[in-house]
Amino acid sequence: MTQAPPPGPHQQRPPAPAAAVWSLVLGLLSVLCLGAFSGIPAIYLGYRVRALIRSNPAGASGDGMAVAGIVLGYVGTGVMVLAFVFFAAVLVIPGLSSLSPFLSSLF
Repeated sequence: MTQAPPPGPHQQRPPAPAAAVWSLVLGLLSVLCLGAFSGIPAIYLGYRVRALIRSNPAGASGDGMAVAGIVLGYVGTGVMVLAFVFFAAVLVIPGLSSLSPFLSSLF
């Protein structure tokens, strides 16, 4: 009867870099309340950590957190930009009707 070999030592991946965790945290904050103010740093840190992980695949983990931070950073920044454009349009478009006599006198 043959026996299975004893289990070898488990290879543990090193902990995720702090920048990957910060990318995820800033990405969450950008979606929840801060928009581009934390979204842009989340995107930057996420890409930076992914480059670090690609340069040494066995040396670091945290790629998933970096990708999540990047995606959430883009979403939070995009929502903030769209909200800004919407509110600017709401404020500016009614003001254009009051400018129409002025504009028509110019042309």
